[in-house]
Amino acid sequence: MSKIGSVFSEIVRIKDELKLQLHLLEMESKDEWKTLCDKLRQLEKSFEQDVTRLSEQIGQAEEDFYVGNKQEIQQLLNDFKKLKKQTDSKS
Repeated sequence: MSKIGSVFSEIVRIKDELKLQLHLLEMESKDEWKTLCDKLRQLEKSFEQDVTRLSEQIGQAEEDFYVGNKQEIQQLLNDFKKLKKQTDSKS
């Protein structure tokens, strides 16, 4: 084989090896991508469940607060309305 033929043969051989390595790396990257996406989905699901649970707890706490302080809240509202009425009449 001529020198140029030998060089081209080596180039083709290296190219083929690189092509195979790139293909294997691509497959490996796809596997890693899938693993990361699965982990992200699990975290998102867990986060959504926690947010839902906490929202329910906050809603209950808000209701408990209102019920426990209903008279005080109503009195405060009435006092503000009374003050507004007084200031409106002076305007």
